[in-house]
Amino acid sequence: MERLETGRQLFHASGAIVPLIACVIGVTATLLLLSFLFAVILSLSVTYRRGVHIPFFHLFIDRFERADVREKFPGKGAVYYVIGMILPLLFFEESIAFTCILITCLGDAGSTLVGKNFGTHRIPYNTRKTIEGSFACLVLSISAAATQVPPELAMVAGTTGTLVESLPLRVDDNLTIPLIVGTTLSALTGLGLV
Repeated sequence: MERLETGRQLFHASGAIVPLIACVIGVTATLLLLSFLFAVILSLSVTYRRGVHIPFFHLFIDRFERADVREKFPGKGAVYYVIGMILPLLFFEESIAFTCILITCLGDAGSTLVGKNFGTHRIPYNTRKTIEGSFACLVLSISAAATQVPPELAMVAGTTGTLVESLPLRVDDNLTIPLIVGTTLSALTGLGLV
């Protein structure tokens, strides 16, 4: 697998530290920090599109952004990534929000790393994904979720996140995974089903 994708996925996985940060400084402070980061990335993206050279941001975009995305919306992945952390913290109870973030960061990254390096069996409904990658996503997602919610909810969360990650959706999975996982868990707990 090319170094660009490996670097992207390792960076993606590093977001798993956000729940820890939220435990230390609080959810509100974490939301403010993420909102500030979102505004900075969006501003830098606009500046990049206008041809203004900003050393660190250019290096970041050149190293982590796919070429086709770089031309249309530089920093798109980072923008959606940060939004995908903000939304669960805004809309879901803390343990569910943390679960959503961990699954998005670790499950999605694991799926890509394992799928690209070891995947040989394509998923019939989405030939861009592999069974091996989805299995890695499932294991990592359930394991990560189990640190935040009871085992039965961790199983549901991991399975839901893996299914969403495997689907050929047009919407970025940094948004779909946390929102669908969070909504599912909130509905189940709200109805008293688990």
